[in-house]
Amino acid sequence: MSIGIISLTYGTIPEREVFDRKFNNVSGLSNTITFTNDERFGTDTVSVEELWHELLIAITMYNNGNEQAGRWVSDVLFCLGIEWI
Repeated sequence: MSIGIISLTYGTIPEREVFDRKFNNVSGLSNTITFTNDERFGTDTVSVEELWHELLIAITMYNNGNEQAGRWVSDVLFCLGIEWI
């Protein structure tokens, strides 16, 4: 089941269940997502657990003043169908 774009306040962590569903919508049967030339992962394939863990770190960094971490999270979430507004 596909769910549309979800909007969250900038800096908010999505609910884990919503994140998992959005990840699965993008990853399909592979249950992984491949990043290419990403600032955090480089070129690598990551699981839902790996991405969730890295997002939590980056969101904490953003909420402590790291704007670059916030931009990265916003970009990744947007690719999953979750936008920070």
